[in-house]
Amino acid sequence: MRDKILIQVAHPKFVFALIGNEFFVKKYPGGIHPTAVIDPVAVIDPTAYIGPYTQIGKVTIGAGTQVHGNVKIYDNAIIGKNVILKAGCVIGSHGYGYVR
Repeated sequence: MRDKILIQVAHPKFVFALIGNEFFVKKYPGGIHPTAVIDPVAVIDPTAYIGPYTQIGKVTIGAGTQVHGNVKIYDNAIIGKNVILKAGCVIGSHGYGYVR
């Protein structure tokens, strides 16, 4: 075992996920695609990525968040930091299974 390195951590599954994110998840530079429609009242961190044809209402979007293309975010939503919203996602609307 002299030629081996052993790293012991308290939560190995969590550390494995962190390593996977670092090396295998595509990083998007911060910025807003020119086709995105954003309410002037929206607060978007400069490190957030806003993809093409996205519609954003009066919301707050945190640092490092990725909002991919064709996403709709309705008013009064608060999206935290380092969130990933995949293409076609809808936030702030009634979804399937809504029952009064």
